Amino acid sequence: MTTVYLDNAATTPLADSVREALAPFLGEEFGNPSSRHALGVRAAEALTRARTQVARAVGAEPSEVVFTSGGTEANNLAVLGAARARGKQGARVLIGATEHPSVRAAAEALATEGFDVQTIPLDGAGDLDLQAAEALLTPETVVVAQMLVNNEVGTIYPVASLARLARQRAPHAHVHTDAVQGLGKLALDLGELGVDSCAVSAHKVHGLKGTGALITLPGTRLQSLIFGGGQQNGVRPGTENVVGAVAFGAAAHLADERYEQTFEHAAGLRDQLARGLEALDGMSLLEPGTERMPSICSLLVPGAPAEVWQHHLEAHGQTLGVRPDRGLADDIHVALQELSESSLPGLLGAPDRRDLIPAKGNLEIPMLGDDPPQRHRQVVAKRDVTPAVVLEAIQELVPLVPVLAKEHLRVLQSGGGQRSKPEGLEDLCDRAKDVLPGELCRRKVVAKSLEYPRLYRRHRAAP
Repeated sequence: MTTVYLDNAATTPLADSVREALAPFLGEEFGNPSSRHALGVRAAEALTRARTQVARAVGAEPSEVVFTSGGTEANNLAVLGAARARGKQGARVLIGATEHPSVRAAAEALATEGFDVQTIPLDGAGDLDLQAAEALLTPETVVVAQMLVNNEVGTIYPVASLARLARQRAPHAHVHTDAVQGLGKLALDLGELGVDSCAVSAHKVHGLKGTGALITLPGTRLQSLIFGGGQQNGVRPGTENVVGAVAFGAAAHLADERYEQTFEHAAGLRDQLARGLEALDGMSLLEPGTERMPSICSLLVPGAPAEVWQHHLEAHGQTLGVRPDRGLADDIHVALQELSESSLPGLLGAPDRRDLIPAKGNLEIPMLGDDPPQRHRQVVAKRDVTPAVVLEAIQELVPLVPVLAKEHLRVLQSGGGQRSKPEGLEDLCDRAKDVLPGELCRRKVVAKSLEYPRLYRRHRAAP
């Protein structure tokens, strides 16, 4: 079975060109970049090249690129490091309403240290409420953190407008943006955004997991979160991850070259998906905000919980991301409480390559222009990666949704679901035969839809 991978907002497969760039540093080029001998010098030169590539992708200086263990650490370093370098008890920290947990949790930690943490709300359309932000900004504000692209629904926030307000009303504030979902899809430039720092992550752009970067303007003051030998100007000490940095540099270069084509390609696919959904009752795309990233789609589906849809689509070869057993509003912390609890956010793949390559039982969508690795060429599956593939699988489950929803509601109203097997479970499984292939798959999906965790675990563990 061919798999269509639609969870690129979570992670992306390693690009072939990135794999080639990092290969020497897994073998003969093993030097410590702080060493003075030839191996160390070559490692240091590789780090410099990687910094230059990442910096160019965001319109910054190479000397201001600090490599981290990922986007989470980069956000932590910006929010905590800037606040502690500037702050005093009672100083204000502003964060957006939809921030990644790495920003929210950092702000919560600052609140325990005596900082006044406030949240910038969204307006009724799902945009950043700039009027509210203006009222919250004071001369005592030391940090303003607002993500550039929402990772769940794709809203592009007016970070540049917020930064201008901050310069006017809080001239000493450090303005930070989480640009993890913007790299490789938007034209990023720190100067045009007007921010002091931005966080980016390698594995969102076909690099390695465990590598990110915080890019700052020259002269930015940050208090280090860790202590060590003084590498990276003491901001993030410790022997640098040369392999991860080299891979990130190659991935950033690739992403920077193709961001316009990637945006246009994703916009076309998204339009096809939207047109197809119009023919299905109850299906819709969640589209908050004035500007949206076309590659990130949040699909609202009726009836069954989101994970039921995920299992069904996966059984038909469609891999999407969901937030199991939680509504979208719970995850992004905004005033969207009326939304359906079935939301399937996914990221459409890179353009121009529609060959899907199986690797150890999984399948991936390769980067634009990359050839399949030699070991996979004989098993490349030829199939167009189009929204029609997803829509076909969704249509098959639609007739079953009222049945699942009705039984789900009956069980919840009766207070059951934890101790006993529901009446009619076997019948419900029988009804699913034409929709869900495989006995184990049917039982897993039906049991999960009825919120029977013990039954679900037992069938999941079955051979």
